[in-house]
Amino acid sequence: MKNFYTLILLFCFGFNAVAQVNVPGCDGTRYIEDVFPTVTKTTVTYGYNINTLGQNQELKMDVYTPDGDTLSNRPVIIWAFGGSFIVGQRADMAQHCIAFAKKGYVTATIDYRLWPLLQKGFPTGEQILGVVVQAVSDMKGSIRYFRKDADQGNQFGIDPARIIVGGYSAGSVTALHVAHLDPQDSLPPLISNAINANGGMNGNTGDSLMLTYPTDVLSCINLSGGLYEADWIDANSPAFVSYHGDADGTVPYESGIANGLLYIEGSKLLKERSDAVGVNNYFVTVPGGGHTDSYTDQKFASYFNEFWTNTFSFLEDLVCGASTSTTEPNGVKEIISSPNPANNFVKIDLPSAGNYTVELINTIGKVNRILNVNNNNQLTIERENLPAGMYFIKINSTTGINQYVSRVVFY
Repeated sequence: MKNFYTLILLFCFGFNAVAQVNVPGCDGTRYIEDVFPTVTKTTVTYGYNINTLGQNQELKMDVYTPDGDTLSNRPVIIWAFGGSFIVGQRADMAQHCIAFAKKGYVTATIDYRLWPLLQKGFPTGEQILGVVVQAVSDMKGSIRYFRKDADQGNQFGIDPARIIVGGYSAGSVTALHVAHLDPQDSLPPLISNAINANGGMNGNTGDSLMLTYPTDVLSCINLSGGLYEADWIDANSPAFVSYHGDADGTVPYESGIANGLLYIEGSKLLKERSDAVGVNNYFVTVPGGGHTDSYTDQKFASYFNEFWTNTFSFLEDLVCGASTSTTEPNGVKEIISSPNPANNFVKIDLPSAGNYTVELINTIGKVNRILNVNNNNQLTIERENLPAGMYFIKINSTTGINQYVSRVVFY
């Protein structure tokens, strides 16, 4: 299979963060301020899948790109709408897409499969759980669509290593599970059965080639959402931002039954868990804010404005730190790892025999493993218990003369 991405990676790491060196577009204004006055919407079909009625449903998304932008490796934000997994449409998140596209992002708002209320009546908790799992599969399909497209012409000019997901209410529940639920998590049988019935942990939305692409994300934007279990967040989880009213009667601020349907642990518990395991996060609580008025009532405007101002800066730090720039730092050479993508191990042929130190680093800058190569010109990295996703490899000769970088995707 051909390369996922054409990458020459920036690897100047300090304090486990990616240094912002020569990252195109990262000038302190782009991604924070409105740089582009107009944007263009393009509608594409990103996949098909069987819905609860047994029909093969077409899944579309509206993609927004900034007009006049000359960059070709831009970060992406994929949005999902709210509506209790029963109602809603992708156009509901259009204003969020437009707002971020004006700052230089490529953005998208997606369809996902819903519960057919008119045909099947009000769902049980178990039934809505199945629909949540389908929505997660669909959002993962949209991530794969962008990564596949980046390999096949890259019509939207995206950087496949910088994909962010977000949503409001049910859409945020979807995005949070995409970002934080992984195969290493302990699952109750009810959830495990629902996941297995819908293609497994990676889902089954997309064609056979799309399904070979990873679905890891750089970050998540949580607007009044939650996870089934906050403990699913671990030290390898992506950074994220949250906004939630502490009087929310639809999706609990702490924990409870969301909209009378499904147990959820809300943003407060996600914040506490993230702080405990060291995951970078930013959270604004809206005192007295409900599920809707936290966003619309003028008395909460200061919290709303504070959240977005700081979120733009928070995400700018992430996308500028994790860029796969086409500019190579002085003295750093890219080398190829194979097989790529890989399942169990990856091998790298070094230019010459010697002594090297090797760091395996995930997409949020965390060093997962440090290895030593002694008087050899070949390096083998075993996957062991690493979650699926993209990893960067930084190789330094012990003489300090040569530095090499590579990347691998474990599936």
